[in-house]
Amino acid sequence: MISLRDIGLLLLAAPIAMAAPKAPSEVTIKTLPFSKPEDTSKAPSTSAVASPASDAAQKAACQLPLRFTNFALYSDTGCKNVIFDPFMLTWDPCKGYQWTNALANGVIFQSMRWTGGNADGDKKVLLADQQYDKLFRAVLSYSYIFDVYYYTKPSLEQLRLYIAYSSNHFTGLAYSILVLLALSAFHLISSYLCNPYSMSHTFEPNVAAVLPVKEGQLTIQQRPVPTPKEGELLVRNAVVAANPSDWKIQALGLSTNFPAVLGSDLSGIVISIGPGVTRFKPGDRVIGFALGVISENIEKAAFQTYTLLDEVATTHLPDNISFEEGSVLPVGMLTAAIALFDGLGLPMRERIVDEDGAILVWSGASAVGVSAVQIAHALGWTVYATASPKHDEWLKTLGAAEAWDYRDPQVTQKIAEALKASGTKIRGVIDARAEGSSFDSVAEILNAADLTPGCKVTALMPWPEETSLPAGIEGHHTNCVGFTVNYPDIATWVFGGWLSKALKDGRIKPAPRVRVIEGGLEATQETLNLLRAGASGEKFVLKV
Repeated sequence: MISLRDIGLLLLAAPIAMAAPKAPSEVTIKTLPFSKPEDTSKAPSTSAVASPASDAAQKAACQLPLRFTNFALYSDTGCKNVIFDPFMLTWDPCKGYQWTNALANGVIFQSMRWTGGNADGDKKVLLADQQYDKLFRAVLSYSYIFDVYYYTKPSLEQLRLYIAYSSNHFTGLAYSILVLLALSAFHLISSYLCNPYSMSHTFEPNVAAVLPVKEGQLTIQQRPVPTPKEGELLVRNAVVAANPSDWKIQALGLSTNFPAVLGSDLSGIVISIGPGVTRFKPGDRVIGFALGVISENIEKAAFQTYTLLDEVATTHLPDNISFEEGSVLPVGMLTAAIALFDGLGLPMRERIVDEDGAILVWSGASAVGVSAVQIAHALGWTVYATASPKHDEWLKTLGAAEAWDYRDPQVTQKIAEALKASGTKIRGVIDARAEGSSFDSVAEILNAADLTPGCKVTALMPWPEETSLPAGIEGHHTNCVGFTVNYPDIATWVFGGWLSKALKDGRIKPAPRVRVIEGGLEATQETLNLLRAGASGEKFVLKV
């Protein structure tokens, strides 16, 4: 559906073009003789060329190659004497045209792949401008235009600049207007094919799994689509994930306002943003910690088609992570970070240097446990865990140095002996199970093992008074309720960029494992029943 802004851009094309400033005379674009590099290591040696393509980028590329001769771009806007060897342009229906190797800082291209290129001598030119990041990328072959522009719509100034280039370097004003119209039309089509929500969105019914009364069963109802307010984003949910807290709230009658909607973990696409939101725009892929359960605000709960997310509890979902994988992360990651940085008092920084001691995570295969293992390992800590034996190897791939069977009657003795034998002291323990005998087991380990000065212990539930912790160690209770007020610095650290970057570069892997329950939101009650019956090392998710 064409937005008013798109129509306005088309109507303004002619007057903008007539008023366009002259392009700087220093800017020239020319083709160079064809030469085929033997491998990617022989790519141009300028600082602008980046590392080899990522698997994710190659996976995204479709099989419609268009090949071009070498060319050089000289520009007074910072792109000096940059020479590019042959590359392959590929089409992805959700990303437009792209290359499979990114330039340093991704200013001009999204990606580039070294290939044999085109030796037929056709004059083909890439038009790009470094001054405006991710603005226009267009390939011209004779009179044909292929739009490779995506992510952001152009401002008036950017349109003027583009037409200045095309009118100076190609065939005049009339052709410039034609180019603009072609680019705009192509963008409308490609944007719709990629993500219909990023344009003028036609809202679907807001289907919700509603808890109508205390301790009742979930029913499917339609609710109004909310409007984002200050600091909020409206997200069209793609996948929602269930947590143990959801079935407990339902079964134990912990909610006070009815009707209620449960659910805290979700992934989806931003539809609109409220005032003050600066990190997101419509069309962004995101994951978020929905605050509806904590705040009892039904519009902010996850188990529905549309949810209001707070910007502070939302982060970008990189393209290499699916919506299903991303949906299992927000609550576990934030709770684990609070346990590590507040409960254990660990320093909150990118990498730990010269820190003594190890971290022990009891119930390392749970959502919070596996998140704590990964975060601590990514920061440089030695991490140990307990879990069912079937999860041992999986936990080791995620960063655990060793894992023990928590059901082994001798587990506390084995852990203490193993740590002493290796000369390892415990810096902190997280009890991610916090039920039954786990409190006593953690206390036994702390009493038997060597501890670092300042060793701390935290659990996801309050410590029983009768627990015999070592002298000088107080049992801490980690609780993410009210984190936007109590732990805004930790939330900003997790959602403000660290988690998204760590997912993109592989330091953090999606965990727990994803188990999709078929049936969409209509299967929410079934999902909570399954979760109540027990889950180990996996998280139940629903496609919306």
